[in-house]
Amino acid sequence: MAAKTLRTGDTAPLFTARDLQGRWVDLADCYGHPTMIACYRSASCPLCNLRLWYLLRRHFRLYNYLLRLIVLFDSDPPLAHHYLDRLVTTVPVIAGHGQGVYDRYSPQSSLRKALTSRLIRRRGYEEAQYAGVGARTFWEEVRGSKSNLGLLPAEFLLTPTLQIARAHYGKDAGHFIPFAELDDFVAHYIR
Repeated sequence: MAAKTLRTGDTAPLFTARDLQGRWVDLADCYGHPTMIACYRSASCPLCNLRLWYLLRRHFRLYNYLLRLIVLFDSDPPLAHHYLDRLVTTVPVIAGHGQGVYDRYSPQSSLRKALTSRLIRRRGYEEAQYAGVGARTFWEEVRGSKSNLGLLPAEFLLTPTLQIARAHYGKDAGHFIPFAELDDFVAHYIR
């Protein structure tokens, strides 16, 4: 992973990648719209699946025509399809492993923090299991995290000019931008 983290005011690194539906997704096409880029761990991660589950419901109800949303998982397409196809959506979901996007957005990695999440976010893991998203067991999650078990999530809110308004690097496997902050960001662009 690249060492440079992105900050508020930086220009978002442009990318083009193929999503799980086979469509090409080009960040430049989001110019003129507030955008959220979510870089999540492996598609087997229960906490990232749960976050996406909630995010997609919120996006459909509140943000659908206001916020462009692009979601990336650090997984190969077969694994991503196995876990993510049940979250039926038109939002671009990209199996980003090998497509170079993660290198541009520099999510952090800490095996200790990722493993500690199992203890401090136990309720989130239980909720994911109840919702039927992500890996059912710890070992299933480990097998799904072939590339980087310590990868932590990162989320970015972009202005319509594709400047970073908020760069959020997760402190553990279940640390995301609070929904209240996301709501405020979207409300800022309601005309």
